[in-house]
Amino acid sequence: MRLFVALLLVLQAVSHSNAAPASDAASAAASAKKPNVLFVVFDDLNNRLGCYGDPVAKSPNLDRLAARGTVFTRSFCQQPICGPSRASFMSGRRPDSLGIWSMTKFLYDLHPDAVTIPQWFMQHGYTAMSIGKVLGGYGKEADFKTLSVQDRRTGGKTKDEFALGEGAPMPPNLAKDLLCENRDVPDDACFDTASASLAISELRALAKKSEPFFLALGIFKPHSPYKVPKRYWDMYRREDIPDIHPADRPRNAPELAFHANHEIVGEPTARRKLDEDAKREIRHGYYAAMSYADAQFGRVLDTLDELKIRDNTIVVIIGDNGFELGEHDSWGKMTLFGWDARVPLIISAPGIGKGGAKTSAISELIDIFPTLTDLSGLPSPRQLDGTSLVPVLKDAGASVKSAALTQHPRPALYWGGGPQALPQVMGYGLSTDRWSYHEWRDFKTGQVVAQELYDEQADPLETVNLVGTVEAAAQIPALAQKLEAITRGGKR
Repeated sequence: MRLFVALLLVLQAVSHSNAAPASDAASAAASAKKPNVLFVVFDDLNNRLGCYGDPVAKSPNLDRLAARGTVFTRSFCQQPICGPSRASFMSGRRPDSLGIWSMTKFLYDLHPDAVTIPQWFMQHGYTAMSIGKVLGGYGKEADFKTLSVQDRRTGGKTKDEFALGEGAPMPPNLAKDLLCENRDVPDDACFDTASASLAISELRALAKKSEPFFLALGIFKPHSPYKVPKRYWDMYRREDIPDIHPADRPRNAPELAFHANHEIVGEPTARRKLDEDAKREIRHGYYAAMSYADAQFGRVLDTLDELKIRDNTIVVIIGDNGFELGEHDSWGKMTLFGWDARVPLIISAPGIGKGGAKTSAISELIDIFPTLTDLSGLPSPRQLDGTSLVPVLKDAGASVKSAALTQHPRPALYWGGGPQALPQVMGYGLSTDRWSYHEWRDFKTGQVVAQELYDEQADPLETVNLVGTVEAAAQIPALAQKLEAITRGGKR
């Protein structure tokens, strides 16, 4: 009996010793699997979100992602307009590096060998695809040069109109402003719903494959016009939406700081003046469109959980640029003020950092490319202007840069002249922990023709341009030097 027991113990020990390498091998195989990436770009989404402290915003799904990841409260786009901004962050390069500042210049025309984030991931073993508006704004700039699956704008619906089934009557419009439609239609009548549904179908197929995926999804809302189903309008009482503040232009600000607000008030030949009712309805419409966009994102996020791939999927959401809704007497984007320059950036990377973290570390959209390669264990292309944010994801109190740069030209929007058109003046906005310094330069000569300085601690709403004061005189030389270093490709 003793011999039998001893033999049994030996056999158990051998069994356990043989099982350990198998377990280690499985663990090694699991750790070797690259993470998936879901990258979602919202059009004109500013920081009017619950997770950014907005008191009335209904953004439960973006807030849910924020609870799982890190919210960057001081993230800046490189140019506050869709086409140049997207060319910039998708290639990881600044607008000046690309020579793209208008909607008439396209990434691959100027840089045939440019590599975008999904292309780079595809070259390193990922299935890469794009759905909706991701790369550019119009025409061929919306198309990636190569992807595993050709990028798609969903068919059957347009981004600006409702589409009901054949013969279905269109419900009445309960809104009054020409930019708004409040109709009792289903979500399926909208372009972004079709985009989200296609993304969900692709996720179901991708989850069955052995190789990791990179899925880029563009959600058009809350871009104008504010045409979304009634149920999203009904989420808000108009009297609860905060008044415009500050409604006036900053004291002492140069005229170059502003533009014609054409996106909201119309082209010069058909310009309109917004009365108070129109302003309130437009702001209401923006919130409704944001909540609709949030709902579509929520459907995609739910699918990650349903497929049980959430724990191996990096999720990044951004707005391509900010948006002013009457602040500083401005409507739309294309200024250097904070509401246009700052954008939401939320990163959820499984196993990295603490869920629900908020960081005031300065970040830029060009940092997304190196951050994603870093998180995925991939090399980065040589020609990137951004910096990995992984140290900040690991420690929300860390910092990887001391300043961010946003730029935009004047004229603010120049369609004429085709791809050869050049701006007359280029505006540069340098943002540090405390200061926002704007420098307007003659495009041909580089001569500084106007300046602005705002104290973001004492005057976060940017109501007074300090240029001409003793305080400004003490700060501007160092800020101008830092700005010059960045525009010349230096580090900060």
